[in-house]
Amino acid sequence: MKNLRKYYVLIVALSLVLVSCEKDEVQEPIEGPQAEEIGIEEIEADVESSDMDGKSFVITEDGKQISEEEYLKLTAEKNNSLAKSSNTYSYNISGADMDKLGMRHSDARTVMDRYKRNQAWLNYPNVNIYGLLVGCRPFGNSATCTGDRSAKWHLTRESVGDQFTRRVSGPFILTEREKKGLPNRDVSLGGQRAFDYQESVTGSITVTLKAGLKVGVKASAGFLGTGTEVTGEVNFEASVAGLVGRTVTRTNIINFSDGDFVPKGKKCDFRIIGEKRETVKKYNVKVRVKGPAYVRFTAGGEQRVRDEADGAKYAFPDKERNGGTYSYEVKNQYWRYSIERVNCRNL
Repeated sequence: MKNLRKYYVLIVALSLVLVSCEKDEVQEPIEGPQAEEIGIEEIEADVESSDMDGKSFVITEDGKQISEEEYLKLTAEKNNSLAKSSNTYSYNISGADMDKLGMRHSDARTVMDRYKRNQAWLNYPNVNIYGLLVGCRPFGNSATCTGDRSAKWHLTRESVGDQFTRRVSGPFILTEREKKGLPNRDVSLGGQRAFDYQESVTGSITVTLKAGLKVGVKASAGFLGTGTEVTGEVNFEASVAGLVGRTVTRTNIINFSDGDFVPKGKKCDFRIIGEKRETVKKYNVKVRVKGPAYVRFTAGGEQRVRDEADGAKYAFPDKERNGGTYSYEVKNQYWRYSIERVNCRNL
C-alpha cells in the first residue's frame, strides 16, 4: 500500500480566459458537472504520477479527448516539421551595433588593419588597405554603397536531442463522483460527461546559455518557438534570460471513456485526476556575421580592388567574427487526466 500523500482539489471558476498579446476572450459557462466557486479543500489521497502512465488522456485545443501517447506523438511531429522548414533567420546589423563593436567611421584604421590581419591573402608587408566597405559602412577611402549590401546577423537553429516530458505540478484529485449500477447488469459510462475543468497552460522560450557577444543578438519567437504560440522577440544577451511566454486558460469537458463502467449490483466512486506536465525541446542557435566587403588596397605600389561576397566578417572583432552559440528551451505545458474507479460497494 503506498504512503498517503496530500493533494488538493482544485476548484475553479466557470469561464474561459485567454491571456495573450492581443486581447481577452470570455466563453459562456458550459452546462454539466463543474467545479464550484474558487476555493481549496485539503484531502488525503493515494495518487502517484506513475499511476497515470499508460491510461491518461489529454484534451486538445479543439476539444478532442485523445490518449497522452497520441498527443505527444502529434506535438513531436509538428515540432520536427517546423524545425526542418525554417531553421535560419537573418537581419541587418544596425549602425548602433557596429558602433558598440568599435566600428565607427573614426575607427577606420583599426578596422582596416584587422581586416588585413584576418585575410591571409592580404597579410603581407607590401600590402596596404586604404579603403574598405563593410556591408554599407565605409572606412577610409571607400567605394560608395549601392544596392542591398548590408552586413547581417545570420542565425542557424539546430535541434538538440528528442522532445521529453516532465511533471510541473500534481497529480491532483479534481473531483469524485458517485455512479450507480443496475442489479442485473454492468452499466457503461462511456461518452458520458464526467467533469468540466478549467486548466491554465503556458508556452515559453527560455535562454539557457549565452554566447557573450557585445551586442544583443535577437530573434523572433516565431523562429525560435517551433510548436508554441508565443510572440515577440528574444534578446539572447538581455540581463533577463530571454523568457517569452503565453498563457492560455480554457475549460475542458472531460468525458468517461468506453472502459469506464459500474459493475452489476454495485455503486462506485470515480476520481477524476489531473496533472500538469510540459514538453521540453532543446535547441542551439549559431550566430554568424554574413555580408560582402569591398576592399581597396595597394600591393607593390599598384592599386587594386576586390569585392568579397562573404568578407564582412573579417572586419569584425574576433568574438563576433568567430560567432557564438546560444542554447534555449521551448516548453509547452499541458494537462493530462485519468479516471479511477474506487470504493465500490453493494447497492
